[in-house]
Amino acid sequence: MFINGDWVDIRDRVTIYSPATEEAVATVAYGGVEHADAAVSAALAAHNTGTWRSMSPWQRADILDATADHLAARLDDLVHLEAQEAGVTVRQATAFHVGYAISHLHHFADLARRYPFETTCWLHAGQACESGTRLLLPDPLMIQSSPSTCRGSSPSPASARRRRTARWPRSR
Repeated sequence: MFINGDWVDIRDRVTIYSPATEEAVATVAYGGVEHADAAVSAALAAHNTGTWRSMSPWQRADILDATADHLAARLDDLVHLEAQEAGVTVRQATAFHVGYAISHLHHFADLARRYPFETTCWLHAGQACESGTRLLLPDPLMIQSSPSTCRGSSPSPASARRRRTARWPRSR
């Protein structure tokens, strides 16, 4: 397992079998709670450094495109593995399982390049802001994960109220 920039040796392993042939396809690490905690801590530390956050949308787009290009260069290997692991046809693995990942990465890279992050800002009925433009920084409205929302129940009244009153993207 790769956690926090290092390969972590995990003793527990699980074998992945093809649902089509019931043959072993791969053996992979089977991490425990401590590995999940370490991965979450590493992700939080990486987020707090602000490296990704401080990149321009165009720099992020370049990384997304490079990732998609790397996957496309290994398309045959990935399709073969996915067809075995998921028990799907090569056509399905190419079009959906691997193909969608590549096309979505390119789509979001293009979107990062095209999105109007700067726009003219109007305060009230025709009055422009001092600078005339403002940088738009989209904020996530809400990230919520709890057993009640995972089961498909309604959100709490407070979170529903936050959803109704939040505007995206917010101008700053």
